[in-house]
Amino acid sequence: ARYRLIEAHLETLGADAVATAHTSDDQAETLFMRLARGSGVDGLAGIQERTQLGAAVLLRPMLSFAKQDLISTLEAKGETWIEDPSNDKLQFERVRLRQLRESFEAAGLSNQAVALSARRLGRARRALDEMAMSCVEQAGDRIRIDELGYAEFSWGWILSLPEEIRLRILSRLIGSIGGGEDPVSLSGLEAMTEGNGWKSPGGH
Repeated sequence: ARYRLIEAHLETLGADAVATAHTSDDQAETLFMRLARGSGVDGLAGIQERTQLGAAVLLRPMLSFAKQDLISTLEAKGETWIEDPSNDKLQFERVRLRQLRESFEAAGLSNQAVALSARRLGRARRALDEMAMSCVEQAGDRIRIDELGYAEFSWGWILSLPEEIRLRILSRLIGSIGGGEDPVSLSGLEAMTEGNGWKSPGGH
């Protein structure tokens, strides 16, 4: 809801981009939440530095900074800021994780270390995406997307690729045909493929 409001406001302003103040603290919390859900590489890559928000671009230039560094800088310059009231409400998972920060730090899981892992996983995610796109570009007539709204592809060709690449290609095919903005559920893809022993998923 928050990003829908921001997107609408950007359209009113005719602005091309907006920057948020997400920090390494936010990145670490995001990674912990996604670990709890069993996320794959894409989820564990965390918050991205640059994403599309409608016709505009959403930028997060502060991801490498700790929240306390940001606050100290603002205080030193005499600047003020607004705190989101939801930051103190324990019904939100992110706030509950924040309460455990000292325990995480004591175990060696500092926000900076976790954010570093997210950045490195982001690099792996981009490499996997590029490999999947390269495989699709080289597929030739082994993939065909019909203008009536369905795809045909060689299951034998899919099986010749590494499993992570197979899942990414299937996800993109389903997403491009379905037209949805949300990514295809990884657990759903795995149920259709791994749970079926990677037999051709006729009828799915």
